Amino acid sequence: MMNVLGCVVAAKRHWPVLAALGTVGCASDLNSTVQLNSVSGYQTATAFSPIGHSMSAIDENRYRVTVVGSDSTPNERLEKIAHARAAEWGVEQKKKFFQAAPANFTVRCGKGSYVRKGETVTAKKVDHRVAEVEVVYAANASDPSYRPSKDTSAALQGQLQTDVVPPDMQASLAQEVKAQCGG
Repeated sequence: MMNVLGCVVAAKRHWPVLAALGTVGCASDLNSTVQLNSVSGYQTATAFSPIGHSMSAIDENRYRVTVVGSDSTPNERLEKIAHARAAEWGVEQKKKFFQAAPANFTVRCGKGSYVRKGETVTAKKVDHRVAEVEVVYAANASDPSYRPSKDTSAALQGQLQTDVVPPDMQASLAQEVKAQCGG
């Protein structure tokens, strides 16, 4: 088995395409020895993986935090991730306080096929849980619903690292989503 350091060194030493292939090989090697958790963690959503958090501006001090999680991630965890990202962004942008509205939860049902070069291709259908939270930032806490960005960020990051979702609860949550998506 390759170790993590070997994967990093191999990826840096070769051309980008070979590095990408080597990284995939390393990931599959690590996957065989480490059990991956199906509950979504704190990460940024990307074009390659919709799972994670993203932010969009509504106006000057109002933002929407969207968190896309796996079908087995509890809504409470998605909301906690949204609040953690809102607080972290407040720290990054030197916004001392933020106020978060209650989260709106939805389910995003995946597609079982797509069209490529005029042909329908069957793909694995992946469904997601989604939480959206609107956040307002302020320099001062005008009422008790405003939370300090720095303290809240640290507290929520710590909680997210220690949260545990039992396997039976994960299975139940995944079944709920599957039923909603007609799977």
